[in-house]
Amino acid sequence: MLTITQADNRTEIQDLCARAGIPQSDKLQCFAARSRGEVLGFCLYEEEPAGIRILAVDAGGDGPLFDGLLRAVFWSASQRGIEPAEFAPSVDRTLLRQYRFLTDGTENVESMSEFLEQCKNCKN
Repeated sequence: MLTITQADNRTEIQDLCARAGIPQSDKLQCFAARSRGEVLGFCLYEEEPAGIRILAVDAGGDGPLFDGLLRAVFWSASQRGIEPAEFAPSVDRTLLRQYRFLTDGTENVESMSEFLEQCKNCKN
């Protein structure tokens, strides 16, 4: 069974940072998708009171997993009142647009909770 949960093991997060080519820092947080203990995908991000910055999403080429990882991060942050999200240049813009995280002319999400509310009934 596939689960997407927040990773809290700093050694695992360091390993995922190395896999993504991102320097490790204490500010980095991670959601990981696992099946039978194996990491199938992950999303590395930094969280500030003013918003989050998505640094890397590795879903192994699986578009729905990419979508699910970002939605997990969005839901978690929005539950704590954090709304804006920005994406590092390395995050796949084609997938961000395909799954409607970005629309024409946008490079950020102003309100993660609004994004999640609007997408309840959309079909990707």
